[in-house]
Amino acid sequence: MHAIKAAPERMFVRGLPGGGFVAIDVTVDHSLFGHDRCTGVLVVERRVNRAGADSPPLVIGRAVGSKVEAVVDQLLPTAQCNPAIGAALLRHDRDAR
Repeated sequence: MHAIKAAPERMFVRGLPGGGFVAIDVTVDHSLFGHDRCTGVLVVERRVNRAGADSPPLVIGRAVGSKVEAVVDQLLPTAQCNPAIGAALLRHDRDAR
């Protein structure tokens, strides 16, 4: 199936205590057959100043749906909860070792 992939769009962003941000980015794949697929990522940037940073923000969550709103609804509870973000960052740090 052929699809036209749009550029990711930032649907939500908020600052984190101590600096950095959390954001939800959604990409819509428009199918030629009329069945759009939306893919979202929940990203966290802990660095206050990204100038010269080599690595992209950490992806701590993913969601897929047929509408942008459905994807945002899946990721938003975590994006709004500092303890959930902290737990995801700890898991990422543990898995990276």
